[in-house]
Amino acid sequence: MMALFAAAGCGESHAPDGGAGGIGAACDDAPCPSGLACVRAATFPGGYCSVTCESRECPAGAVCGETSPPICLATCADASECRDGYDCWRGACRPACTRDADCGGDGTSCVDGRCEGAECSDAADCAPGQICRDFACVAPPPDGGLLLPTGAACAGDVECESGVCLPPALGGTCSIACTDAEACFVFPTEHGCTVLPEAPSRAVCAPLPDGALARGRACVEDAECQARLCQEGQCTEVCDDDGDCLTGQTCTTLPRAGTSATYSGCGYPARTGAVQIDEIDLGSVVLRAATVDALEFATPPDTVSVTLQARRVSGDPLAVGFSRVDDPASTTLFDVFEILMLNDQPIRWLPVDTGESAAMLVPNTTPDRVRYLPGRHEVAVNTFPRSMGDTGAAGLAVSALVKRAAGGTVTSGTLDLNVFLVGVGVSASAAPSNGRLQTALTRLRDRLAPTGVSLGAIRYFDVTGADATRYQVIDSTDGESSELAGLFRLSGGVSTGRVLNVFLVRSIESGSGGFAALGVAGGIPGPVGQHGTQHSGVVSAFDPAVVGSGNTGARLVGHILAHEIGHYVGLFHSTEQSRPCGPGEEPERDGCAPFGAGDQLADTARGDDSLVMYWRVVGAGSNDRWSAGQGFVFRVSALVGP
Repeated sequence: MMALFAAAGCGESHAPDGGAGGIGAACDDAPCPSGLACVRAATFPGGYCSVTCESRECPAGAVCGETSPPICLATCADASECRDGYDCWRGACRPACTRDADCGGDGTSCVDGRCEGAECSDAADCAPGQICRDFACVAPPPDGGLLLPTGAACAGDVECESGVCLPPALGGTCSIACTDAEACFVFPTEHGCTVLPEAPSRAVCAPLPDGALARGRACVEDAECQARLCQEGQCTEVCDDDGDCLTGQTCTTLPRAGTSATYSGCGYPARTGAVQIDEIDLGSVVLRAATVDALEFATPPDTVSVTLQARRVSGDPLAVGFSRVDDPASTTLFDVFEILMLNDQPIRWLPVDTGESAAMLVPNTTPDRVRYLPGRHEVAVNTFPRSMGDTGAAGLAVSALVKRAAGGTVTSGTLDLNVFLVGVGVSASAAPSNGRLQTALTRLRDRLAPTGVSLGAIRYFDVTGADATRYQVIDSTDGESSELAGLFRLSGGVSTGRVLNVFLVRSIESGSGGFAALGVAGGIPGPVGQHGTQHSGVVSAFDPAVVGSGNTGARLVGHILAHEIGHYVGLFHSTEQSRPCGPGEEPERDGCAPFGAGDQLADTARGDDSLVMYWRVVGAGSNDRWSAGQGFVFRVSALVGP
């Protein structure tokens, strides 16, 4: 507020209208006492006798206000001690506010001319002789009470200048109120903002417990956490707004465990359905070739799985991937250097042909080996160099799809498809009634049924003209410039949402390693909700000359699609074509397969050719079985919706 002074007046003090020596007295119709000037700004009704306090202290009974320039304001205990048109705020008689800044900041606001919010956080916000109690300026305790400083030993709140005495279990010393952890940084030793187990709830600064866990870490009891708050198996913190919380969390009202008290703490948005999938934006990073950036986020207690995704959106054509994932118990679930040393890990992800996009499903392992733990995750994203000494850089968009379900379990789900018809003699308009295609989809439904997954909406699209001519026979499958990459990019601008793009072509003449293939998936797993990339779909041969004629050939297409969709949700071959590597052998040199030549699931036996995810088709697709672990991976995939 701008203060405009009249010339200094003479005369008697105008107490009781005025405070110390007349400060605060009206002066429209009478002069101010000697040494004071009349503030005649429009915001000071009736005028206000005062003096500037930029370079001097205010007299007893007055405090320096947050005016511009700062002037002395008469002190008060409540509004009854102020003139009409003035309010008692932070221990001083002030005119009606016009903006939030008039109220002193710190979360206060001006509402209809009155200041609202926390009147004080400590005694420094109050008039001399007052103390801060429950965020309000009040008179000190009655005769005999003490006003002990912060850190002094105390037996009760009335003894402390701040009005906060920690209970004996937390040290039994004078402390301060807080609204977030940052407010406790004033202590010379580490303190956290905790909530006392009483109603109404009070957030106060307290010493950190020994070995305290940070927010988002897995916990069993309050004493394990920095803020002494363990909420549904996760350490949480007191917060003032969402910015005080981890990515994926919101500042919300939480119950104080075991009490009727509530507090503002870092929690999660409520789940609105039995099963839902939330997308968390982890931000954008720019990485030089062969560099890493670590990101963190938190997931709610009802989380089933997380799908991590990184996509190159700018810069040089560097392949992107993941180098490390740590769970809320600080357990490393994946480390790319362990892969390079041919050591299998709880979560399997292979940096093979990642290209412009990479996805990782956590967990993609049976629960008896890795039980998903909600809370604070740390993930490191990286770029791979194109050659030694690569100095390129790429911009990456990183996100996490968090699948949530009641009780943290999901027993069924639905998979939506976009089917692209590429020179196979079936049009989109005729597809719903085409016997060969519908027989293939019926077989696909039958194959998926044991996993608990059913087909949902199916849409059909024609690929015509030059695109049909080029892609009806896929001649190359490796790399960003391959025909397979171009085929999958056709989904851009057509597909939206969490739907799987299925491409039917005549044949795939060149598969991985130069071998012909019946089907190919865009990734293990493939990206979810990302369309128009080299990884955005699965493809199957459809030509009777390749897969067989009649119903037998059509059903084989359905089997191929089931196998490739298994890859796309995150399943590896239960048994690889190559033999397992022996001691000292290397895959490329010795023609063997690492990790026992099979997947990481505990319930798939090497050599079991009854499984759909066996490396080849048995007969005409008689390998029709899924293990329980494979069904689990299907259901937790973010590609599979409610």
